[in-house]
Amino acid sequence: MSKSDKQLSFEVVETAPNGAAAPADTSPDYREIPEAEISTRPLLTKKQVAAYCQVSERTIHRNLQLGLLAKTMVGNSVRIHPDDLEAWLNSSRTRANVAAEETRRRRSAPPRADGLRALLDD
Repeated sequence: MSKSDKQLSFEVVETAPNGAAAPADTSPDYREIPEAEISTRPLLTKKQVAAYCQVSERTIHRNLQLGLLAKTMVGNSVRIHPDDLEAWLNSSRTRANVAAEETRRRRSAPPRADGLRALLDD
């Protein structure tokens, strides 16, 4: 059996009020999770993400509220998966590169014949 074939399984054992084992339920209460789906990378807090990105916690909170950065709720606590943080950072970088390219394109455009430069040269 290869490592990817291994699966974690959970057994739910209910006890009757007298302490005896209750009959097993045929429907599982827990989904079997393949080991490959379990990440070994820890979830991050807003404070950790803010420190890593060198921004305020408020900036991270705002991006979470806008849905730009994905979050995972653990009880009442917000956690960010490292993969979601990486995707958010990559999407931000892409938009910045597109904006920079657009600015370069506008600056290198030839002057318009009916523009301000033509009026001043006359």
